[in-house]
Amino acid sequence: IPPVIRAEGKDWLVTRIAESAFQKCVSLSSVIIPRSVTSIGNNAFYLCTALTNIVIPDSVNKIGSGAFAGCISLSEVFIPDSITRIPNNAFQGCSGLTHIDIPHNVKEIGINAFAGCTSLKYVILPNSISKIETGAFAYSALNGIFIPNSVTELGDKIFQRCFLLQRVILGDGITTIGYNTFWGCNSLMQVTLGKNVTEIGHSAFSNCKSLRNITLGNSLINIKEQAFNSCWSLTNIVIPDNVTSIGGSAFRSCSALKSATLGNGLTEISDNTFKECKSLEDITLGKNIT
Repeated sequence: IPPVIRAEGKDWLVTRIAESAFQKCVSLSSVIIPRSVTSIGNNAFYLCTALTNIVIPDSVNKIGSGAFAGCISLSEVFIPDSITRIPNNAFQGCSGLTHIDIPHNVKEIGINAFAGCTSLKYVILPNSISKIETGAFAYSALNGIFIPNSVTELGDKIFQRCFLLQRVILGDGITTIGYNTFWGCNSLMQVTLGKNVTEIGHSAFSNCKSLRNITLGNSLINIKEQAFNSCWSLTNIVIPDNVTSIGGSAFRSCSALKSATLGNGLTEISDNTFKECKSLEDITLGKNIT
């Protein structure tokens, strides 16, 4: 892309790439964006299926939603430090993308930003990030993730169906693990929760069939419905005393679960909490359960 174009007898400085400017240019294989450009519009390179690499200069301070979505041949991309937000759907469906370096000035990762990046195995989240929105890395190939302490908001379904994800460390800034956050992460074996988690959401770890154990912190108050449903490898669970509610079917079909200890904060056991736990041999009830 040239920095200057001539039209109507005048030279015009190229300062932005407009919305859908190159959408579905299926033969476009490489793009160099000049330093005169400051913004890339929504869907600017959407479904450019032959695009293999792109250089974004540090003059660009805004990338539009879906700007590179569906660029299935894109194997790497350099995001400059001038970017503070990775927008919704920015790289959704970029199935050839194997790794991504998130710049140290990025504060937010938008909805489905890297969803469906089925080759994306590696990402480092900088300490600048405070918010990761719904589905940001769903259906990706990540095998491990560390959420820094700076992150205070996690959307729903962020790592849903990340089939290769094995290890997760959540920082102390997280208070809520949302709906379906790790649903269907079949390879997930190890989870470290931040010390300030107060709620585990509906189906948050449902169908994590390789999860063998998880330590629940003393700040935890609520475990929502189906939170650990069908965690087939989970062998024991200890519910801390601060937990006051466990939703229905929270541990349903945990077929390897042998023991459960329920804390003193609970007054009742919800419907189907341990239904179909075929291996359950020992359960210790808190003193306030009636």
